Amino acid sequence: MNSCSASGRPREGQTLRRSEATERVCPLVAHPQSVLTHWKKIDGTPDNPTTSHRPFEPVKPEEKVTDLKEKIDLAAQYIRHRTDTVPEIGIILGTGLNALAEQIDADAEIPYTEIPNFPAPTIEHHTGLLHVGEIGGRPIAAMEGRFHYYEGHSLEEITLPVRVMRAIGAEILIISAASGGMNPNHDVGDILIIDDHINMMGVNPLIGPNDEALGPRYPDMCQPYDRELTALAERIALEENIRAHRGVYVAVAGPNLETRAEYRMLRMMGADFIMYGPPGFLP
Repeated sequence: MNSCSASGRPREGQTLRRSEATERVCPLVAHPQSVLTHWKKIDGTPDNPTTSHRPFEPVKPEEKVTDLKEKIDLAAQYIRHRTDTVPEIGIILGTGLNALAEQIDADAEIPYTEIPNFPAPTIEHHTGLLHVGEIGGRPIAAMEGRFHYYEGHSLEEITLPVRVMRAIGAEILIISAASGGMNPNHDVGDILIIDDHINMMGVNPLIGPNDEALGPRYPDMCQPYDRELTALAERIALEENIRAHRGVYVAVAGPNLETRAEYRMLRMMGADFIMYGPPGFLP
């Protein structure tokens, strides 16, 4: 495909499968341009995820919270106030994947604007709803709408929802999105499973004071994506006769598309597909 082309509208056609052998959830999505679907286990310890419907005391305007851990705790407390479901899996639905939300047996659908400290998405088709419930018999929390650095959000705001999903119990994170394909061996609509990534954004959400309660100062990134879940996705794709590839994802700031010279450089670096991220992968 023409590496400078980024046309095409997302098409519907996604399912969420459950593996009887591993009891893990694997999303199958279909998008033009190349689709990336990646899995990452979330490190850290949930903040009493089994405690639900605790009284919620909103913060007064004059008592604005600035500490990151307090922001996470306040958002998690509000979500527990709205639902008894303790999610095992967190899902972020990217562009064109809102139809998956219709398959969720939701216990609660919470607008981002109601969750303390959550930013609001500004991009079309990113609805801004947190669905908490079940899909395929598994308790999940699904974000219908995500955030991008080019929208003007800080990296702390972009990564906050992932931290909150971990705080309410999620142990596996599934992120899906439309992306631009650069590998000439891939076709429009193929599924790309991230095997590794390159951060070309020049920023990192881990920069700044580190709270050991949220994670280590120097996290090891030699294996950011879970091999077992990657193998599961490949196996299901093979069984269902779906074209899927492992590949290297490169993150850029956006929002402009890249120049021809930039595409050539990124391919020489080993990148297969490109998107505006990845601060959400590094909370």
